[in-house]
Amino acid sequence: MSGAVSAGTGEYLGDGYKKTVPSNEEIPDHDFAVVVNGDSMEPTFENKKIIFVKETK
Repeated sequence: MSGAVSAGTGEYLGDGYKKTVPSNEEIPDHDFAVVVNGDSMEPTFENKKIIFVKETK
């Protein structure tokens, strides 16, 4: 996991944070994963859920 993303808490994605989180679920192709902090994006993204992000340019 690469950090946290704000859902109403004022956080931003920073560099340098990495954490390995085990999962029994299928992991989609992604560039980084972040945990959602807050509930302003519910019901699409729930508080404390890990989301997988594919970077676009």
